[in-house]
Amino acid sequence: MNGMDWKDLEAKAAATIRLCLIISDLKRIDVKFEDEDKALMLLNSLPASSMYENLVTTLMWGKETLDLEEIMSVLL
Repeated sequence: MNGMDWKDLEAKAAATIRLCLIISDLKRIDVKFEDEDKALMLLNSLPASSMYENLVTTLMWGKETLDLEEIMSVLL
């Protein structure tokens, strides 16, 4: 893997960790999440870069609901 691949992988890992921490904190106070809410949190936890901004726009464009499994498979 080259340096850019590692940076991309690191950014994805950081986004996933942030999402897990958010969900963990909220579960401790008995907040329940629908998959669509989790998908939105995952998309919002991505690093602020043009690559992810375009990806988020593409994934959300023209959809009434978001599928968590679809979002996760695209990101991984």
